[in-house]
Amino acid sequence: MVWWVMVDRCICYNVPFSEVASLAKSGQSFDAISETTGCCQGCGMCEPYVRVVIATGRVSLPVLTRAQADVIVSQAEAWKQRVGSGSSGGHSNVADHAPHSGAVGLRPAADAQGSSGNGSSRG
Repeated sequence: MVWWVMVDRCICYNVPFSEVASLAKSGQSFDAISETTGCCQGCGMCEPYVRVVIATGRVSLPVLTRAQADVIVSQAEAWKQRVGSGSSGGHSNVADHAPHSGAVGLRPAADAQGSSGNGSSRG
């Protein structure tokens, strides 16, 4: 049996990444989201994950190193620049359209978002 540990929340403040994604979708910046939710203000382990959530819209992530998270964020930002804002056909979730980043073990967005998060969650 293969078991994946998925990270889906800030554990210090028990903030699900779905809340972070919703705030990002409404246009809030990283700093505003951190201030509103408390994310990244406790132990700080969720910061790379919060940045990935904001950049991609993914709300359930595999355990990542900071370097892996940085690569995902930079790829998502580069993709956004290539397609331009507002040209995504009405979809605002980059994870639905961005290239798959298999190098860091991310599953396609539909699988990741459909995950029930049954594993331990760290953020």
